[in-house]
This record gives sequence, C-alpha cells and structure tokens, in this order.
Amino acid sequence: MSDRFQTVVKLRASQEIIYVILYHLLIFSIFFGEAVLSFPVPTLGSIYLFRIVLAVISIFTGYRIFVKKERIDFTGSIKYLLMLFIVVTMYGVISIAFAENQSSTIGILINWVINGIFVVVVICFNSNKNRIKHTFIAVLYNVVIAILLGILETFTGSLFFREESIGRGRIAFFNFGINELPLVYGTNQNYLVTLIMFGVLLSLLFIFCQVAKPKYVTKKKWYSATVPFLLVGGFYISHYSISTLGQFTLIITAITTIMILVFVVNKKKIPISAISIVVGYLLVLLASNFIVILPRILNIFNLTYEIPSLYPNPVMFGLKSFYEGASGSGNERLVLIQYGMRLFIRSKGLGVGLGNTLFFATMDNSIPYGDLHCFPVRLVSDCGVFALVPLCMFVLSIVRNWYKYLKEYYTRSLYHRVRILFSGLVFFVSPFVVTIPSDAQNVWLMWLFYAILAITLDPKRMSDVEYSEEPI
Repeated sequence: MSDRFQTVVKLRASQEIIYVILYHLLIFSIFFGEAVLSFPVPTLGSIYLFRIVLAVISIFTGYRIFVKKERIDFTGSIKYLLMLFIVVTMYGVISIAFAENQSSTIGILINWVINGIFVVVVICFNSNKNRIKHTFIAVLYNVVIAILLGILETFTGSLFFREESIGRGRIAFFNFGINELPLVYGTNQNYLVTLIMFGVLLSLLFIFCQVAKPKYVTKKKWYSATVPFLLVGGFYISHYSISTLGQFTLIITAITTIMILVFVVNKKKIPISAISIVVGYLLVLLASNFIVILPRILNIFNLTYEIPSLYPNPVMFGLKSFYEGASGSGNERLVLIQYGMRLFIRSKGLGVGLGNTLFFATMDNSIPYGDLHCFPVRLVSDCGVFALVPLCMFVLSIVRNWYKYLKEYYTRSLYHRVRILFSGLVFFVSPFVVTIPSDAQNVWLMWLFYAILAITLDPKRMSDVEYSEEPI
C-alpha cells in the first residue's frame, strides 16, 4: 500500500512538473513564439509555436479537469470575462451571415476563440494559488530578454540580428521588413511596445509584492535593481519606437512608483531606485543624439550603417520626436475612436457585426488608418451592447474588488498597502496600453494581464495572503 501511495505521489509530482514546464513555454511563446519561432506548412500557411503549445497544454488542462477532477474556480470577476468570450463568440457566428467580408470575420472569430481558450488555460493553471508565482516569474524573465534584445538592436543597427544586408536598416531579427524600428513584434513596432508594457506592469506588481515580504530579504537587492531596468528599458523601447502612449504610460507609472517608494515604503529618504529611474529617463532622451553619431563611429571600423529615417538630424533630448508623435497619432486615434462610436450609435447599440467595423473604416476615405487603435471601441462597435455589458461588468467587478481590498486591508501591513497601490496603478494605466496597437485582440499578454488581475484581486484570496508589519 505504501509503495502504491508513493507511486501515485511521484506520478502527480511528475504531472505537475510537466504542467509547469508547458505553462512557462506558453508564456515564452507569447513573447517569441509567433514572430520568431514560426515555420511554413504547405496549404496551411505558418504554424506558430504559441498555437502548438496552446493546443498541447489545453489537452493537458482538460485531462486534469475532467479526468483528475481538479477544482477550478470560475467565480468573481473571472465569470464576466468568460461571459464576454461566450457572448462575442455566439454573436460572431451570427455575424458571418451578414459580414461585409466573410473571410475577415471568420478569421477574427477563430482568433477570438483561440483567445478564449488561452484565457481558460490561464485561469485553470492559476486557480491553484501556489502556481501564480510561475506566471509572474515567466513574464519577468521574458520581458527582460525582450527589452535587452530591443536595446541591443537599436545600438547595433541589425549588425548582429539580420537576415539580409545591413543596408536595409536597423532591424531584421523578426524579419518583417519594417527595418527602421527596434525589435519589431507582430506587424509593427506598436505590438512590441504593447507586449513590453503589459510585461513591465505585471513584473512591477510582482516585484513590489515580493519585496514587501520579509522572507524574501535575500532577493530584495535583485528585485530592487530590476525595477529601474524595467521602467527605463521599457521607456527606451517606447521612445525609439515613437510610441507616445507608451512613453506617457511609463512616465505616469514611474512617477507613481517613485511616489509610493518615497511616501509609503520609505518616508525618510528617497530610495536609490527612484533616483535611478529619473536618471535613466534622462539618459534615454540624451541617447536620441547618439543614434545619429553611431554611423560615424562604425565607419571608422569599415562597418556600414544606414541612418534611420526616423532620426535624420540630431534632436536635443528627443523632444521634437516626442512632440510630433503626440500631435499626430494622438489626434488620429481620437478620430478613429469617434468613428467607432458613431457606428455603435447608428446600429442602435446592436453592433455592425464582428469584423465589419474594420471593413467600414478601411472603405471610408476620411479615416487615416483601417484600424481603430482602440480594441474595446472596435469590439463594442462590432458587437454592440452584447459586448459592452459583459465588458463593463468585468471592469466594474475589478474596481469593486480593488476598492473592497483597499477598505479592508490597507491598514493591516506594508505588504497589503504595496499590493493595493500597485494593483490599482497597473490596472488604471492599462487602458492607455490597450490603445497603442492597431488592434490589441491578439496581444496574448493583454488577456493574461487582465485574467491575473481578476484572480489576484478575488476577495476569496484576500484572507489567504501572508502579511507582516516588518518594514522593507
């Protein structure tokens, strides 16, 4: 009997290890498994690592739920997120009948279903509170790698990562042909910025919660050193990608982080990390001049380098590019958002059909781009109140849970104060990140971000949290 018991224990432990490895691979593929690690298949197009891993871990998750009867909690804010996926999927199926472009609508619907499967996998894995740390750790090391690669490429000008000649431009690591922008993910630089932004926000929440726990004393220096790198590195990528919203979001995040460090964590003196963030931001702006000096340095060693068209002349502190980006893309996004809301009103709130908003935007010559650059508006314009209601219920549920946590736990310990403040910070700046790409539906990290927030802010989990009054 004892031998059999030990065998069962080992089997369960082995299954858990496999589950965790698959999940880490899934998070890795969010960052690198669609743009880089893909390969063509005759008649099927390209096969991405993300979809392969998602299929495998979905089967494994189904086995644990239906065969092993693992308990999964779909209550709280999570149920509204799942309701959104179910309702939009049903609406999308109906939309196929009156779609302006059926192939486009079917494609969006298929991707939406894949999004839903991914969210269910994330929820099932993180229903066990002991596994949540794996999500944060995986996101942390992947976003650090992505930022490092992005910084490296802006300084090397495709010198290391290239498929073709250096003369094409600075970037070739992802081989998408947009070679004036750093480490392009997806179809343009905005997807990379969005990915890194959500990764930075999740990592900040994790780091400060860990630092606030006394048992992590030995790791505090490493965590504290990572904060300035994430904020400054993310700002660097946003700056050289000309993403005004990315820069704005990180500036707001950095200012709020410094205020929390100074007034909540350490009231007597400004922490070194706060000074590092400010100095780092200034260095990033100063580096705008370096990008036009670099070709001359490389020419000394007979290395060719094409001056990026984005920076044809030196710009002191990079203020010119920052300002011009704000005045152009900001206004265009407002026009696009207003256009989506007009379609919502014209449809009497019933929506124009899944995928039809993009079709109308493309056909309308008054619209500068064929995308709304605001995924929630596009979704509401497509599906009307059928998407608006569950979306609002999900957001309001998150806000309600956060406010409840604030009232009941803020005064209990430093850990709770840090967790409350940073949970609120990352949630309330996230809408800016959602509007960075042309359409955030397939930015997988966005769905993971909101699913994890819904799980970690679940009132049922509040009483289980370890806390201590010891200072950082």
